[in-house]
Amino acid sequence: MEKKEIYNLINAEMNKSIYLTFSGIAVMLAGIALIFSADIGISTSKIIVPLFFIVGGFLAYLFAQANKQHPLAFPYHSAQAGGLTLFGMLIAFIPQSLSEFLDFVSYFMMAYGLIEIIYAFSALTSNHQLKKEILMSRFLAGFFGLIGSFILLITNLTNESNGIILAGLLVTLGGCAFVAFSVFIKSKDKSSV
Repeated sequence: MEKKEIYNLINAEMNKSIYLTFSGIAVMLAGIALIFSADIGISTSKIIVPLFFIVGGFLAYLFAQANKQHPLAFPYHSAQAGGLTLFGMLIAFIPQSLSEFLDFVSYFMMAYGLIEIIYAFSALTSNHQLKKEILMSRFLAGFFGLIGSFILLITNLTNESNGIILAGLLVTLGGCAFVAFSVFIKSKDKSSV
């Protein structure tokens, strides 16, 4: 390979993971907006939180499209893109109260946790090799998503103010997981997405 071809290949790989990084940042910003929703105003939060999720979904879609060749990454990141976008649209229009909104966030985090765990198990049973660090990160993200969603459901019953902060923290941690995964795949073998 010539130097130019190698440079183009490396640049293309970095561009793939940058979509996932920015998707994670969008989700983190949605979580931060939730945490500070009392300060920035509920009406403003009702606009920017769904918008951040929709942007995160679009960027996850771009990442999935950039990884069509990978039989494990493509369906997972496609589902992730669809889930983020759908969640953003749902929370923009359906919840009529803070309690309903928190329920939506709880169910979203529950689905996120399940998808992470399903992805990790499907990777274990496939013929494709996946680094054990990636599998562990997926299992941990899934586990914390599930546990967090149950804690959030319980918190919603007792104190909605604490619920919105917990929801923001869970969403922010979910976004951090996207960014951490993006950094990890950038630094490791690119074929192990």
